[in-house]
Amino acid sequence: MLPNSQNSFTVREMALAVGKTERTVRFYEEKGIIGGEKHGGRRYYDGNSLQRLRFALHAKEAGFLLNEIRTLLDLCERSAKHERLSVVLQECRKKSNELIKQKAEIERQIRGLSRWIERFEFLKPGEALRSANLNR
Repeated sequence: MLPNSQNSFTVREMALAVGKTERTVRFYEEKGIIGGEKHGGRRYYDGNSLQRLRFALHAKEAGFLLNEIRTLLDLCERSAKHERLSVVLQECRKKSNELIKQKAEIERQIRGLSRWIERFEFLKPGEALRSANLNR
């Protein structure tokens, strides 16, 4: 990758292209999501790195964790070009189902907390533990 070629980007150009900070670009490089090369004291990235960074940021926004993003990128790179969409779609469906289950669990926990709040709101200090029957 040569500096100043049409398919070469500095850290700053990458950050501007994705609407994030230079620190974000460096973070994703440190984590192995994108790769850059050093030329004359500056880092340069190619178009593939820009695509990977955009993909990673969209995946993060959709709720994927860093290790899941790395797996998704690996799956895409190992899949034939015509299969990539179905691979990503399948992983998105799995993640969506996982988040739906987490949402249900969080809602259950919120209901439990709300019941405790209602129960303890009007108690005097020290009465809450006896009232909750925590020793049983």
